Amino acid sequence: MRFISKDPQGYVPISVIAGFKKIKALVHNNPMLAAALRTSSKLVVSGDGKRVKRRHPFTESDMQEFQWQKIFLVILLTKIL
Repeated sequence: MRFISKDPQGYVPISVIAGFKKIKALVHNNPMLAAALRTSSKLVVSGDGKRVKRRHPFTESDMQEFQWQKIFLVILLTKIL
């Protein structure tokens, strides 16, 4: 979420996505990842292939739900640990 809020258009650098462990195991370079992400109906890749964003941005209710999920997770983890 922090990367989405940094860009006024909601783009996230492809390098952020490429840094995820499971993505690293599947894709070995950013242009290959950009090509794969372009096939998604839910994502938009920038013309230069260096950034990606959701086709339909998060709504306010999506953001609120996300916040509640984070709160619930913190509560759950504090009870487990």
